[in-house]
Amino acid sequence: MRRNIYRAGMFLTAALIALNLSAQTANTAATPPVPAQITAAKKVFVSNAGADPAEQLFSGGDNRPYDDFYAALQTWGRYQLTSAPAGSDLIFKLRFTNQGTFNGAVASSDPTLHLEILDPATGIPLTTIAVHFKPKVGLKAARDKNFDQAIDRLIDAVKQISSAG
Repeated sequence: MRRNIYRAGMFLTAALIALNLSAQTANTAATPPVPAQITAAKKVFVSNAGADPAEQLFSGGDNRPYDDFYAALQTWGRYQLTSAPAGSDLIFKLRFTNQGTFNGAVASSDPTLHLEILDPATGIPLTTIAVHFKPKVGLKAARDKNFDQAIDRLIDAVKQISSAG
């Protein structure tokens, strides 16, 4: 009788340990790996996928998102920026949107920088990054500062994903 109770206790302990290890493995496996192409890339083509009209909110016109992002990538120096997708390791496809909403009383907008990182051979997106920011009411200089900070946050996100692995 004692042997059966002892065996049952040992079995229950082993089962609980196995269940705990299984749960830990499931938790760590929940984060998908960064595609190796992103961490190994050296050459990048930056594609200007367009912008919603921005001139009324920010200085620099509709090409400002592309121009600022491209300049920030150049300053960082991690990638050799190419003039064509052929021969590039990645394509960075940048788009600026500014979705307006009106709830009947108040109009608002959601300026967002969208970056798709594509495999140049297949055109398949490897990952997507979106940086939302709020335009400050008032002076254009304050809105421009928020825009600059959004570009910085986008570059920081690219830095993080390109060094993961």
